[in-house]
Amino acid sequence: IIEHLNDLFRIVHSTNFKTSVRALQLLFRLSEQRSEIDDRYYNALYKKLSEPEWKNSKMLSTFLNLIFKSMLKDSMEARIRAFIKRLLQLCLFNDVPFICGILLLISEIVKRHSNGQTLLLFSQKSSFINE
Repeated sequence: IIEHLNDLFRIVHSTNFKTSVRALQLLFRLSEQRSEIDDRYYNALYKKLSEPEWKNSKMLSTFLNLIFKSMLKDSMEARIRAFIKRLLQLCLFNDVPFICGILLLISEIVKRHSNGQTLLLFSQKSSFINE
């Protein structure tokens, strides 16, 4: 499967949302074993957050669960902060049940992460992922 990594990343960016989430789940499993694909995996996951098609998908809970697991696994504070910031930005344009779910997800990340409280400290200069 390692020799098909480029194909998996291509699937994430070029297919429908359901297939993309399945490919991201597989990449998550691979990133648990091979840390050299972490940056590429997190970049693909972050970019998927900015695509509007996930809002009405039946895979939304699976996608948010994948984000939750990915953020728990990640040890880079700047990247986790970038995800939290993006999730909070998404709350501005969504309905109340979604907002409650995102706030719950963020609170669980903060509770379970070793540097939980510092994850909520944002600065204008600290930007990990370029948009």
